[in-house]
Amino acid sequence: MIAYSSALVIGLIIGLTGSGGALLAIPSFVYLFHINPLLATTYSLFMVSTTSFIGVASKWKAQLVDWPMVWVFGMPSVVSLYLTRKWLLPLIPDPVVRIGDFSLEKPVGVLLLFATLMLGAGISMVRRKSSTHAAAPKPLAKTLPLFLLEGIIIGSLGGLVGNGGGFLIIPALIFLGNLSVQKAMGTTLFIVATNTFIGFLGSLPNPAIEWPFLLTFTALATLGLSLGLIASNKVSGPQLQKGFGWLVISMAVFILLQELH
Repeated sequence: MIAYSSALVIGLIIGLTGSGGALLAIPSFVYLFHINPLLATTYSLFMVSTTSFIGVASKWKAQLVDWPMVWVFGMPSVVSLYLTRKWLLPLIPDPVVRIGDFSLEKPVGVLLLFATLMLGAGISMVRRKSSTHAAAPKPLAKTLPLFLLEGIIIGSLGGLVGNGGGFLIIPALIFLGNLSVQKAMGTTLFIVATNTFIGFLGSLPNPAIEWPFLLTFTALATLGLSLGLIASNKVSGPQLQKGFGWLVISMAVFILLQELH
């Protein structure tokens, strides 16, 4: 019962922040349901994609999706995530590293990379000041190459660790794109939904998927999403940014302690 309640919390986080589903989904699948980390990344992609597509409808209606950013940031991210998931990830050896008696298994390596990225993104969100209003936008011509590069990098990392990269996209949209926190989260939700859907397709076919379990977990997450969307209208942008940052840091530390003990 406690394990399945994590699905409600995951949906709540997605509704509140526009991302973060995989931050809780992957640890839940691995540590509560004892699912192999590589399969957990596939489950995470499906669950986050489904809930994010449902949640983005309300953000769209509220005009909290910045479409130019979706194209210049989201498209390279989607392409690189699919290519990484389909071709690069299967090529990584298992174990990744073997030195004498020490070996780093592929599933553990994925979790450690995931936690390291989370830690860096969380610290950047907590330390930076935010505003509920967007600053003057920077000329797109100057920022376009940077956004394209970041989109490719985030998509590749998302493909490796099984998430849409929302915890990396939000800081980029806020600090590089000068979007308000609320609009950055709405835009991120759309990018994450697309990223994770394409990433999941790149994981197929996979006979190890237990569809009854995955659909049940996703349905519960969708219920939590509805609650999160309602609550998000009552929480200020700076509060969301700080809270999201501390959540990311907490989950990163938890994973590192679990895998390095």
